[in-house]
Amino acid sequence: MQNGILISQTIWFIMLVNRQGARKGSKSGIRGVSWDETNQDWIVSVKGTYYGRFKSIEKAKKLAEEKIKEQMPYINK
Repeated sequence: MQNGILISQTIWFIMLVNRQGARKGSKSGIRGVSWDETNQDWIVSVKGTYYGRFKSIEKAKKLAEEKIKEQMPYINK
């Protein structure tokens, strides 16, 4: 269960440090990125469109940011 503890600690740290337009209570802290507890991966979904799953939050964040810029150019980041 050591991996589960590490993931939980990582998620908690991200929640505290990285609030980039994400909803309150978001585990990723990144708009468009959510955590799937069952599959243990990050899901990228922007404006209801699914873009994929990633084991790395960095890859999920990069794709989410690209899609947000494409679909919501009026959001200043």
